Amino acid sequence: MVEVSIIGCGHLGSALIRGLSAVGRHEIIACDVDSDALDAIAPYTQVTTTDIAEAATSDVVVVAVKPDTVELVLEALDLSPEQTLVTVAAGVPRQFVSARTDATVVRVMPNLAADSRTMAATVSWDDPDDD
Repeated sequence: MVEVSIIGCGHLGSALIRGLSAVGRHEIIACDVDSDALDAIAPYTQVTTTDIAEAATSDVVVVAVKPDTVELVLEALDLSPEQTLVTVAAGVPRQFVSARTDATVVRVMPNLAADSRTMAATVSWDDPDDD
């Protein structure tokens, strides 16, 4: 099982959590400052937390917060090169995120159909072999 943390449990973060849960191959940690949001998605996760440091331990960390909050979240995360950071925040370039983390950065533009596993998405990432 791959451990995945979702930071931000609003509409899109929650849709991703429900979709990943339905697959059944992920251990999911949900992180949000809103306890009501965490309560709503608790049945689909193994752990809910308000502690970003706890969410930062996963193999894959998804940042699903509002664009104006991304920089604050990235400042709080200390990820290693072995981890993958996925960002879904609209309008936040992959290069902006890459400059603030050691993790491999993947940019995904999903939609709310993630919860039914029928979403369309655009994906981009940095390939270290392209240097």
